[in-house]
Amino acid sequence: MVQRIVTAVGATVSGALIQGVADYLNTLEREETKRQEIWAHHDIIIHALNQERDVILAYFNHTFAERRLVLEQCFDLMDKSIETNDHASLNLALSSILSVIHENPLKDFETFKSRMSEPGFQIVL
Repeated sequence: MVQRIVTAVGATVSGALIQGVADYLNTLEREETKRQEIWAHHDIIIHALNQERDVILAYFNHTFAERRLVLEQCFDLMDKSIETNDHASLNLALSSILSVIHENPLKDFETFKSRMSEPGFQIVL
């Protein structure tokens, strides 16, 4: 009788232990799959952020390059106006410089950024 009880308890414990190990291994495999999905999603987000950064930096470079070019031309005009004592051209150069300086170079950035999120948005340079 005792032998039967010990055998029955042993079989129950062995079955529970085996089931516990199987459950653990299933959970381990599921969690590993979840971690792989998280890393894949992470890589996609990082790639998208890097692309967005590149586009924004290109926008800034283009915007500020235009401003630099305009200001250089205005300062050239100012220098020539001073050399030739041309007050009308000097006033034009100075007012143009002030106009460029007072204009917010990022005024169109919000529109640009919101358009970037539209499907099919393309940048033509």
